[in-house]
Amino acid sequence: MALLLALGAGGCGTGRKVQRNTENQGVERRTAGRIVDEARRWIGTPYRHGGKTRRKGTDCSGMVMEVYRTAVGVALPRNSARQQEFCRRIDRSELTPGDLVFFSSKRGGSKVSHVGIYIGDGRFIHASSSRGVMESGLDERYFATHYHSSGRVPGLPAGASVPAAPMTPPLPETRPEPAAIPEPEPEPAAIPVPEPEPVSVPEPEPPCELPVVVEIDTTAISAPIAAPDTIEVLLPAPLPSAPAPAMPTTPAAPLPPLSAPAVSDSVAVSDSIRAAVINAFE
Repeated sequence: MALLLALGAGGCGTGRKVQRNTENQGVERRTAGRIVDEARRWIGTPYRHGGKTRRKGTDCSGMVMEVYRTAVGVALPRNSARQQEFCRRIDRSELTPGDLVFFSSKRGGSKVSHVGIYIGDGRFIHASSSRGVMESGLDERYFATHYHSSGRVPGLPAGASVPAAPMTPPLPETRPEPAAIPEPEPEPAAIPVPEPEPVSVPEPEPPCELPVVVEIDTTAISAPIAAPDTIEVLLPAPLPSAPAPAMPTTPAAPLPPLSAPAVSDSVAVSDSIRAAVINAFE
């Protein structure tokens, strides 16, 4: 019961009378080592307001809350002002690794707006809104002028009575180096390709003209061929004509007695026969 009353009286808060730890005992070395080691794993995490993960980003109070939960199983409040009220206030000269340091956004201001984890040798780890989780020094100009208070999380095992030296040497502040861009490999030298030599095509030779020799057997020609005296003309056969209509017959008159024709009569008969032949072929 006496221990509970002492812890209740020692809780820090604005306008609250703080009971000093006369024994000046810091956090036990092994416990402080787990807190510091876990805090170092967060270095390089990007800042994200309201975040509390190493993968997606975190703000200052989210990082402190997760470090204490993972390292020693202590549940801290979510924002920095509540964390300052939760802790037991200590003097800056009493800081040991694992304690918390608080800052105000205004120089000499009374309202807490930022928190970090003290790792020893005047240095602390915190989540900067511009550079993410990083390590800084309490003597740097901004933090020296905006320092608010220091606190110790209650319920942790007590250790040495003097401020402990850092268990591991502080790491210099480093920024992630830009990814090296590989230099482009030189292009292979172009292999000259010889141009093909022109192929000469011989012109075609003109066709060989051979004399045509026609041999005529003159022995078969024994005598000149005489032209015929007469030319036989073959006339087409006459087309059959329709039979003449039958004429009514009348008894022929008796022929006069025949007598020797005169010369003029024979000439007339030959002319009539010639005309009849011509008319038959027309």
